[in-house]
Amino acid sequence: MLIDKFNNELKANAGIMSRLANSIVREELLGKNLRLYKEDELVHKPPYSKYHSYYVVEGEMNRSLLYLPVIRVGAFKRIEFSHEFYSFIDNEWTVMTELSTFVDVLTNQFNLPITKELKNELINSRDNLASSYEALITKQRWVLQKNHSVFREKPSSWLQWVEWMKKNHQFDELSFSESMVVEGHPLHPSTKAKIGLTDEEVKRYAPEFEQDIPLLFVLVKRKYVTETMAKSWGGQSLFDLLPGLEEVSKEIQPSAEILENYVPFIVHPWQYEKILSEFFVQELLEHDIVPLPYTLLSKATLSFRTMNLLEFNFHVKLPVRVQATSATRTVSPQITVDGPRLSDLFDEIKESGELNNLIVLKEQYGAFFNSSADDKDMTKGRNLAYVMREDPRQYINEEDTAFVAASLTAENPYTGEPIFIELMKNHFGERDITSDMAAQYLKDYANCLISPLMLLIQNYGIALEGHMQNTIVCINNNRVKRVIIRDLGGIRVHQETVQSQFPTFHLESSSLMTEDMKEVIRKFHHAVIQNHIGDIIFVLCKYIPLDETILWRAIREVMEASLNKESSNFSLIHNELFAEKVETKSLLSMRIQQQAKEYIYTSFSNPLLKEKDKDANLSTYAN
Repeated sequence: MLIDKFNNELKANAGIMSRLANSIVREELLGKNLRLYKEDELVHKPPYSKYHSYYVVEGEMNRSLLYLPVIRVGAFKRIEFSHEFYSFIDNEWTVMTELSTFVDVLTNQFNLPITKELKNELINSRDNLASSYEALITKQRWVLQKNHSVFREKPSSWLQWVEWMKKNHQFDELSFSESMVVEGHPLHPSTKAKIGLTDEEVKRYAPEFEQDIPLLFVLVKRKYVTETMAKSWGGQSLFDLLPGLEEVSKEIQPSAEILENYVPFIVHPWQYEKILSEFFVQELLEHDIVPLPYTLLSKATLSFRTMNLLEFNFHVKLPVRVQATSATRTVSPQITVDGPRLSDLFDEIKESGELNNLIVLKEQYGAFFNSSADDKDMTKGRNLAYVMREDPRQYINEEDTAFVAASLTAENPYTGEPIFIELMKNHFGERDITSDMAAQYLKDYANCLISPLMLLIQNYGIALEGHMQNTIVCINNNRVKRVIIRDLGGIRVHQETVQSQFPTFHLESSSLMTEDMKEVIRKFHHAVIQNHIGDIIFVLCKYIPLDETILWRAIREVMEASLNKESSNFSLIHNELFAEKVETKSLLSMRIQQQAKEYIYTSFSNPLLKEKDKDANLSTYAN
């Protein structure tokens, strides 16, 4: 166990240091003092280092040098670094394998403005990542125990293990896949930060620990509630949906009041314990908010604040006033209104039959605490709100295997291989995958994912935030057949295009609607091309020496085939998608400048350019 703990801490330090180094290089935070060198160009070579390429940061008059050994550079300048960094200060070499040492060198020797607060946030991210590796080991041991106690013969792969578990046991592979993504965001240095939670609370509430979480309930006086319902919701309330809730409510309702004057709210247990008594003291004293002795079991999904109700066909998005990565995870009152409105819109679009195998989960009901007189900044509304979302399981066929897409690039707990690679090997019946085979498989995947998303952009001016956390894939016979997209909170809608077909459509949140079509395309490119397809390709090339150029060519072919050349906005969309440079969010710069909402971008070469317009091979193996 001590060895496991040591290895987990070592991996966690390396993981956050790598993300931090990626941000520094990609966002050019150290300016002209940072360069990529080949081994034979170095004046000083780190001792015992076996790498052939290094990013080197030079201090004043070369008195301080920082060496970041490079294994590989992929599209969007994403870098796979080695597990140790080196500093050369005052003619003395230091090997850095600990995050705090690395941060101190960056701040003290190279003037990177990392505050004490941000350093603590990075350390919190590191510590929680180490705990996540602990959870992975627990999963690995559980899977091994199932092998010995359940199966007569050893499953040949993770997918076969899942198939056998589904047939012989109550096993929800989709829910389990949410817990497999122990790494979190592959590039965000604060990927696992949970500022506001204790270590014990992280293990109680984070999805990788697979805990059953009892959600709590309060009644809120109706005059303080704003409710919004999609047409498909049917006017029902939680009293109609949850057996026993109305009876419990009648038992404790305040005197001289009738139950119709109250609306039931679901509350996350952490929020219930920590926030209600701080933000709603007067309302609790005056019985405008009434706690209920009623609970509902759930599990956290990958988004942490969205809960999978275990006994009912809904997911619920809840505020949890905790900083996870860079943002405090409350729920915007606007999305409780806009979610149902967007759900009605997608119902109308669905009737056209254009979305093929894409399913958009409806957010059918939303409510928030609305006391506009004394809550102008909507603090109370953000901290007491919820959105009811469709359960994806109702769209998953019995013969399908469903995973959250982020788990496709995670190490599975049985063989340690990413699911996406296992799917390819099973599909081709080959253990050795070539670049052409990978491109063919990736092209099929992109046809399911990208084609309908691009149709939405072109025909309706809508970009869904289809990154890997928000995407669920339905797999049959080792191929992705259908894609489910969840979470409408990060959508972008081009006002002129959507209103040309739905003239009365509007949204409460100004950040979701735009008059600039380029914003819509940027959302698609960032979420789907860079953070979804880009992550799959980067991980494939980490495990298999593939030519990235061939893989990106396949993606380009799918995108070009998905565009209607006769449409009026073809040129604009085409030129933006295949521009020489594309932008991605500068995650560390935004954190340094305390800008979680105002985006800062960095430009990179677009891997979708045709070969004649770019370097031949994007994937550089430095070793």
